[in-house]
Formats: sequence, structure tokens, C-alpha cells
Amino acid sequence: MNSCRQAEAVYRHMNESDDLANAGLNLLIYVPRQRGTIEDEKRQDPFEVFAWAGVAFGDKEAEQLESLARQAIPERAIEITRLFAQGSPTLSMLDKLQFHHRSPLLLEALGTDSPSEAIALVLCLDEKSQRIDSVKGCLKEFLQLLATEIGFKPLLKAKSWTEIRKQLGQYLLFNEFALDLPYELPQSFSGLPRAEASHELVIFAVCDRMRDSSDLRSGYVQLAVEVENQLHLGNLTENIAQLGTRDTFPFAEKRYLQQVLEYVQQNNLADAQKILTQRRHSIWNNHLERGNIWMIVERCVTFLATSNAVEELKIKRRSLLGQFISGESSSVVIFKTEQVGIQGDAQDLCVAKGFKVFQQVEGYFHEGISLQEAIVPLVILRSQGKITAQSKPNIFLRYKYDYFTNKVINLRVCYEYLLLKAIQVRIEAYDGSTAKAKRVGKATDCDARDERTGEIILQPNQETSVPILLESDDISCSKIEMRAIDPQTGVIWAKLELENRLLD
Repeated sequence: MNSCRQAEAVYRHMNESDDLANAGLNLLIYVPRQRGTIEDEKRQDPFEVFAWAGVAFGDKEAEQLESLARQAIPERAIEITRLFAQGSPTLSMLDKLQFHHRSPLLLEALGTDSPSEAIALVLCLDEKSQRIDSVKGCLKEFLQLLATEIGFKPLLKAKSWTEIRKQLGQYLLFNEFALDLPYELPQSFSGLPRAEASHELVIFAVCDRMRDSSDLRSGYVQLAVEVENQLHLGNLTENIAQLGTRDTFPFAEKRYLQQVLEYVQQNNLADAQKILTQRRHSIWNNHLERGNIWMIVERCVTFLATSNAVEELKIKRRSLLGQFISGESSSVVIFKTEQVGIQGDAQDLCVAKGFKVFQQVEGYFHEGISLQEAIVPLVILRSQGKITAQSKPNIFLRYKYDYFTNKVINLRVCYEYLLLKAIQVRIEAYDGSTAKAKRVGKATDCDARDERTGEIILQPNQETSVPILLESDDISCSKIEMRAIDPQTGVIWAKLELENRLLD
């Protein structure tokens, strides 16, 4: 009883005090645990009544420390997410983060040292990219940041920022696609540098930034189209059963559209509608004016879904052939078949008046020619631009046996192409078929070899003799893999496996 009276006295002192300053005081209750989410948890919590009587703060996701920190320092959002994923950062740690600049030279050049922001700016905006070279030491600092945040290290052949920028764009977009893929990548891409799963957060954030920002979107579209063509992604991923959900490359738009049409043919309208919903805001749906196609498909799927929802769909027709035996009717017009030029067993042609229709029965009657059938379409195709390169060169590697016995292997290489255009490839031998396989041989002197680059020049529709010299003294692997590789992208265009039967 005493405790109740004491509590009432405190309450009256706070809310009914004669002192105006005390009467306006607020009571703050700090509960060092998570608020209950289900009814049983709330009933057992003695402080729940105060949450209902007053205002609760901190039980919603947007009111928790991680979310508040991201709202306060949006340019450090990725670093904040990483800190909370690794532990429980204190307020002092977050305060220091706001004023700490890891890359002062990058900040001077771009106005930001946020990894996701800096990468997006230099890839999509040429004027921002040029500033990397304008600040002394900035490129070195930026490369250190790239290695740490997304695992990117330029190939040794890249000598300038322009070359590094191209490699960075290909690395970033290809790895977003690869990290999002629910299946293993084809072996053709085993030679391309891959990012670790720990870099996924930053890579996804950079790509989202480029696609979602109106000032960066056009630069992203141009970059994605270039990388897709360089890596021949549309052709080399044909056998992948299912793509990821991210919006990296334009070829996925056609793949998803084809999937929708297949679902419609299977009458699987639920999955078709699911893809349409997911792809509704894709940047590729309006690329090259393909938005109209998606709009038509979506309306067709909606129409079919609505039609299927009708309990009974009746098929109607405007006329019937046969013998009219019901006498005169005000709803139809009856013609004798000879009057309208119809030859056959039927005696009468009945045509419904106004908007009335007949219930269709078995059989088929054309009911006259339609406008669409009366027009014979003529399509004339004229090329107004240059002919682009084929999606993937058709290259074949051949050897007289399925094994080798000495360290010089004379390969026969054939390149099939309709146009008279030569290409250059690297032809090398590896001690296995995995991405970690090591090179054990390469093309040596021959007429088709470029002495400066070591690459082989292939003429279309001609077979080229290319000797491969195995460089290693000790080749202990059971098989080697010959590869024809794109020298620009590292994509494997053709492979040939040979058994190791080296003679001692």
C-alpha cells in the first residue's frame, strides 16, 4: 500500500505540481532489451503500458542505431553496414567515421572518398574520370581503395588510367552478374578475374548507384553494352537455365521476355506475371524502344489471366450455315445460300442483327475475308549502319590424336566467319581446365604469329597451322587443355583437351 501511495505522490508531483517547471517535465524510461513483438511477450513486460501511454522509440528498424547512422552519414553507408555486420560499433566509433577521410587525394579530385560513389562517378562521367590523373598521387591511392573494397587489381599490361578504367568497368559489371547468378559460370569465363563474396556489398552498391541516378544512367548503359559485347555474354550464357535478379546487362531483358512467352504458352500465367512485376522498372525495358513490347506483353498476360478467371468463357460467332426451321425471327436475317454465292449442302445463311451473336458449335466457318487477310505485307530491309561483329567467333582447335608425346604440338586452328575479317587470338596450353590452372605452353614461331604481341592472326574460313611449345620441364598433369583466348577480355573461345603421354 505504501509503494502505491509513493508512486501516486511522484505522479502528482510531475503532472499536477504547482510549480509550472515541474508540471511540464517528461519521464524517460530506458529499457535495455528489445521490445516484445508478439502479444504474450508484451503482456509479460511491465514497461509495455508506458509504451502505449506515451511514445516508444527504438523498436522499429528505422529507429535502430544502424539505420540512424546511415541516415546521418549516407556517404559512409557501406562502411556502416560492414561495421555492424562485424560487431557492435559504439557511438564514438561512428562519430569518428564521419570526420575520417581514408583517401584525401581522392577527396580532392572527386569531392568524395566514399568507395561506391567514387567508382560510380569515374566509370560514368568522363569529366570526373579525367580528374584522377589531374591530382598527383590520386591514381595510386584510388587503386589501393579498389583492391580493398572490391578486390580489383589491374592487369600488368594496363599502363594508363584510361586502360585501367576499361578493366575496372568490365571487372565490376561482370562480377555483379557472376555474384548474382544462381548457377556456376560457363568454363569460357574461367580466365576472368573474380571478386570474393566479401566484396559483394560494395559491388552491388556501385551498380545500383549507377543505374538509379539520372546523371549516371546513360554512362552505365553505354558501359554495360560495351562489356556485354566484349565478353560475348549473350552467346556464351545461352545454356544457363536461370539468370539472377539484378539488372546488369541488356541481353537478360530478351532472355526474360522469352521466359514470359514460354510461361504463357504453358498457361503458367502466375510465373509470367511474376517476371513482369520484377522487370517493370528495369532500365533495359526501355532500351532501344523495347518498352512498347513489354507493355503489350503485360497487357496480353493480364487479359489472359482475366479470361481464365471467368467461370465459363463462351465462344461466339456472327453467322451460321444450315437449315433455318424455326420460322421468322426479328433477331436474325436469313439468306438463301444461292443468293450469296455459297455452294454446298447448307440451304440458309443466318446473320445476327445488331450486336447479337450465335453460340459457336462444332465445325468451322470463315464468315468472310478480313482486312488483315486482304493485305499482303511486303518488308524491305536496308542496312543503314556498319555490320557489327558476330557475337562469338566460331573457332575450332584440332590435333591428329587425342594425346601428345612431345613438347611441340602442331595444332590446326580453323576460324569460320561469313565476312572477310581476320581476328587475333592467344593460343596457350594449361595444366587443367579450372580457373586456377597454370599456363604450361604457348604458340611459338609460325607465319600466323605476330612477333610483337605473340598473338595468332586467323584468317576467316582458313585452317592455320600453329605450333605450341610446352615451356615447363616437368609436366606431371594427366591432361593439358589447349585454349584459344580473346586477348582483350580473356574469354575462352575454344578448347581442346589432350592426354599427356610425354616420352622420357
